[in-house]
Amino acid sequence: ETGMVVENTDTYSLVNGNASNFTIEAWVNINSGASSINTIVGKKTPGGSTAGYAFYVNTWSTSDRKLVLESTSNAVVSTGTVPNNTWTHVAASVNNGTVTFYINGVADATTGPVTLTSNTNVSMQVGAFGDSNFPFSGSLADVRVWNVARTSSQISSTKDAYLSGVQQGLVLNYKFNETSGSTAADASSSSLNGTVSSATWNANGPNGS
Repeated sequence: ETGMVVENTDTYSLVNGNASNFTIEAWVNINSGASSINTIVGKKTPGGSTAGYAFYVNTWSTSDRKLVLESTSNAVVSTGTVPNNTWTHVAASVNNGTVTFYINGVADATTGPVTLTSNTNVSMQVGAFGDSNFPFSGSLADVRVWNVARTSSQISSTKDAYLSGVQQGLVLNYKFNETSGSTAADASSSSLNGTVSSATWNANGPNGS
């Protein structure tokens, strides 16, 4: 059971941890009519020169279904694409500034470098940029943010089930299995619960959850 939501966490910034080594991963189900930027996680305002980061589907003003990690000074793009109307696991793992994209646990393009600078002026949102622009059209599930660069084997071996217990390096995890209400619980030790807005819960999640 999962939901597509827009989450706000006013206190969390990825670069409070390790800006050179981190991972963002999620299950996504993008609508066939979705166009231009569809944000998975964002903690910046739109624009190539604004501080912070955003991970999304579709390069600007297209429907190419490529993954993009936008940083403070540039954006890097996957080679592979995300299918429409299908639950797909996606990840961006950053190792010393070099980005490797993963689609369903399989490594795609390795590119970079990316450089992040802190942006304390906007909230981190799941399903939109920090100012609520470029919302995700579709559903999102089991969003995870790590302050370590996850390996291919780590991503592929844990993507198909909810995590349990203490996970080293996990700093945010919205499972989105609440099915109702306006709060999404953070399953990591950070306890940064999110506020649900402009969204509806979807009980038809990945892997039959």
